Amino acid sequence: MSIEECTLMALSLAGATARDEEARAILHRAQTARAVRLLELRAAATRVATIGEYYNLKRRSTRATFGGVILGVAATACIVAAFAWPVS
Repeated sequence: MSIEECTLMALSLAGATARDEEARAILHRAQTARAVRLLELRAAATRVATIGEYYNLKRRSTRATFGGVILGVAATACIVAAFAWPVS
């Protein structure tokens, strides 16, 4: 992405020093194409980050679910043991 940003900046600077209208038009089209490409790259990076966060959240949720079940069974066993404990 940084290459696209650098290219976009270079095209912007070159547009200011273009000698004729045809060169300015070519530079403007190239600048527009690079801006569109940069937008596509940013959107793709956002999608990849979103998918990564989804899988991270899914992993944590699965771990919490199994941990909750294990702790629930342990707590139930402790309650049953407390009522079954002989009182002297």
